[in-house]
Amino acid sequence: MAKSTSKKNINEWVSEIKMSEILGIKPRTLQNYVATGKVQESAISRGLKRNRFYHAPTLMGLENN
Repeated sequence: MAKSTSKKNINEWVSEIKMSEILGIKPRTLQNYVATGKVQESAISRGLKRNRFYHAPTLMGLENN
């Protein structure tokens, strides 16, 4: 288990594709948010094969600007 998931419920972490569907944006837009710092590093966990998982409750207020 990744360090950042230890303090948060494991059921709150979703894949990049699922998180982009929840937010109503494309996965590439979500990747851009990560690259520009709009998504906090504490809201990201990396799984096997470097797949990103996102803490859904943290990102629910994200807006598409």
